[in-house]
Amino acid sequence: MNYLLVVSPEAEADIDNAFEWYEKQSDGLGRDFLFEVGSSIKKVSDRPLSYPVATGKTRRMLLQRFPYSIFYTVIGDAIKVTACIHQRRHPRVWKSRT
Repeated sequence: MNYLLVVSPEAEADIDNAFEWYEKQSDGLGRDFLFEVGSSIKKVSDRPLSYPVATGKTRRMLLQRFPYSIFYTVIGDAIKVTACIHQRRHPRVWKSRT
C-alpha cells in the first residue's frame, strides 16, 4: 500500500534544530543526521505498522546512529510525522502533539 507522508511543521522544526546543532559540532554531521532521518522516514513509509506503539495511536521509530526518535501516526492511507525528538527529552514534548 502506498501511504501519503505528511511531516508536521513542528517535526520539521525539530529536524532543522537538530541539523543545526549537529552541524555546529562537526562540519557534515548535520548532513549525516538529515540522511538518517530521511532514510528512517522512508522505512516508516514502507512498513508503518512494523514499529511499536508508543502511546495511543502514536508509533515510534528509533534512529540508529543518532539518539533521536521519530513519532508518527497512521491515519487511513496517510502517515503523519509529529515529532523528531532527542530520546532524553521529556515525553510531554511529543505527547502534546498527538
